[in-house]
Amino acid sequence: HLVEEALTAAVERGDLGPFDALLAVLSRPYDEPTQPQYAQPSKDGQDDYRTFCGT
Repeated sequence: HLVEEALTAAVERGDLGPFDALLAVLSRPYDEPTQPQYAQPSKDGQDDYRTFCGT
C-alpha cells in the first residue's frame, strides 16, 4: 500500500516526495523508526491488493 501511494503521487501529481521518503526508510530497515506511519499496517480494504506480471 505504501508503494502504491508513492507511485500514485509520482505519476498523477509529479510529486516524488512520498517516493523519496519511502526509499529512505527502506534503505535502512533496521534503524529505529523515526516515521511511525511506515510501521503501520494497511487500512481496511487495502490488504487484498494483488499485482500480476503482464510479460
